[in-house]
Amino acid sequence: MHEHYKEDLSLEFLAKNFYISSYYLSHQFKNITGFTLNNYIQMTRIRNAQQLLLTTDMNVTHISESCGFSSFSQFNRTFNKYCDASPTKYRACKGLNSMKSIKRID
Repeated sequence: MHEHYKEDLSLEFLAKNFYISSYYLSHQFKNITGFTLNNYIQMTRIRNAQQLLLTTDMNVTHISESCGFSSFSQFNRTFNKYCDASPTKYRACKGLNSMKSIKRID
């Protein structure tokens, strides 16, 4: 997932590629990681977006596209959900205390 986070990943797609049921994959993933598959994919994308925001001068729309978000509004909502700040504010504040840059969503 860390190599393919830019792609359109879904529970059904992954289950099919691993030849297991989506129900089994979903439950095993949650039991092992403590996260739902969707939350884990979102967090991976957000972590990569954070890195790009702090280390490049790419515009925020391009970052959202390069991190696998289907729209800028989806990226903005997801970023706010995990970071309690917009991507632009996060960049302007140099990571907003990067020790607490992603909150856990259950």
